Amino acid sequence: MDLIYGFAACLCITLLGAGAFALLVPKGSLEGTVKFALSLFLVAGFLLPFFGNAPDWDRLWDDARWERPAQDLTQLMDDVSQEVTQTMVNQQITLLLEQEGYSPQRVDSRIHTTSEGSIEITELNLRMPASEKGRGSAIRQILAQQAGLEQVTIEWG
Repeated sequence: MDLIYGFAACLCITLLGAGAFALLVPKGSLEGTVKFALSLFLVAGFLLPFFGNAPDWDRLWDDARWERPAQDLTQLMDDVSQEVTQTMVNQQITLLLEQEGYSPQRVDSRIHTTSEGSIEITELNLRMPASEKGRGSAIRQILAQQAGLEQVTIEWG
């Protein structure tokens, strides 16, 4: 029964595909070549179920199979959005420090996006030149006043 079902499904799909493609066949010198390729496609569609390579239609149309990639894509988009937002926060903090006359070598922040969509910086790590080591309290004060950051870790080097 599965053989008949597979054959009928392959036959219908092959005929639909070949019929649609036949409408697009150009007239002229390529017509014979395209019709030959189309006939090979039809023969392959007829023979496919007999050689045990018929598609598993139940598995192909399983709803769970199509829903999982959507969930994976949603998670991927959330991860990319988080990473882009984190990069933008790092750039804004770098710009803020540069406008105040400092030269940060590295800015690394960890952020949390709330359910309302607001961004909270949960952790900020800076790497500053050793020449600016005596200005650590001023850097912390600038970040507290202008960015609302109280907890800042600064490495010197």
